[in-house]
Amino acid sequence: MKTKMNFRQVLSQVLNLLLVLSSAFMGYKTLSLMTDCESPVVVVLSESMEPSFRRGDLLFLDNRKPALEKQLEGSDPSLWQKIWYGSSLGIGDIVVYSLPHRPIPIVHRVVKLYESENETKFITKGDNNRIDDVGLFPRTMTYLDREKHVIGVVRGYFPYLGMITIWLTDYPTLKYVLLGALGLLTLFQKEESS
Repeated sequence: MKTKMNFRQVLSQVLNLLLVLSSAFMGYKTLSLMTDCESPVVVVLSESMEPSFRRGDLLFLDNRKPALEKQLEGSDPSLWQKIWYGSSLGIGDIVVYSLPHRPIPIVHRVVKLYESENETKFITKGDNNRIDDVGLFPRTMTYLDREKHVIGVVRGYFPYLGMITIWLTDYPTLKYVLLGALGLLTLFQKEESS
């Protein structure tokens, strides 16, 4: 019985690892295209949206903006219809947006909405915050613009699944230990021959 792996087996394991990684990347990019969202999955990093979302919750976003109202002709759309067709922004929707001077996106609820023919402008506030987000904006801004600032509208979430990402960011050594262990496991996993 051979205990050493030959070059072909090692190469096969490395190619399998690359296949898994590239498949995950393609799945993420496909989801990004389907939702018209540069980042269709995000993690809540603070407690500003409690009790709606907690730190570490994984959020699923959508940023499609077709005229859902024309397709439904005045009826109130269900969540599934908003997910399927996309929808305009409304008061109470939870959005993920980014500001020019802040690298980390913010997850907050729309509290004021200003709509015109060509644009949607709004102000947000965290459920756990006392005041709205105008204080976070640069001095030249008084509202957010959907086209310029919104990454996506929250359509679903998975509680605490994003804690893995937070731990890997807070403890960088854990990231390298986990990657090393997965790499070694992949390389030394033996394929059963029949």
